Amino acid sequence: MDGLNCEIEVRFGTSVPVPFKDARTGEDLQLRAFGDAMVVVKDMAKFPSVDEVKKNAPLYVLDAFTMAVADLSGSLDASNLKKSTNQLERKTAEKLNGSGLMATAIKLMQVVLTSESEAKLKAGVFNTPMTDDHPMTVSRPMVDSFPAGNGVTDGMKMFPKFCPNCGAKAGSRFCPQCGSKLG
Repeated sequence: MDGLNCEIEVRFGTSVPVPFKDARTGEDLQLRAFGDAMVVVKDMAKFPSVDEVKKNAPLYVLDAFTMAVADLSGSLDASNLKKSTNQLERKTAEKLNGSGLMATAIKLMQVVLTSESEAKLKAGVFNTPMTDDHPMTVSRPMVDSFPAGNGVTDGMKMFPKFCPNCGAKAGSRFCPQCGSKLG
């Protein structure tokens, strides 16, 4: 029980894309993320041992992150997700605090669009209804106006089939088991 009175490091990552509405285009897009959190147990009934914390805390942190993205949907700018990192970290900590865990620190190591969302933005393909304010034709792909190096135009990358850290089967940018960045 003494271990529960200390901070425990938790690594987390999205195993499935998290949906959000882009502030600039109004489009439904998806992102992936991974990071670290330092947590302290507040509800001993939910987490009676350090092993329980290590086993279940990543799920609680990931759930809090998903709720944070949902709360901030419509205000996240897909062209600069790095700019929203601090806001996502604060909101994730806020959401986590009601789960029996308290976040003393959350650090998102990377927040990126899925390759499908990147391609959608790069192609300028939007589901915006045709109106005088929003014509269906886009003269230039929206991605041209995005700052370089933000992950939007990085293109398709191949990822290993197994995580080099924990050995879990992986087919995306992040390991579904430990949250490590792949590729």
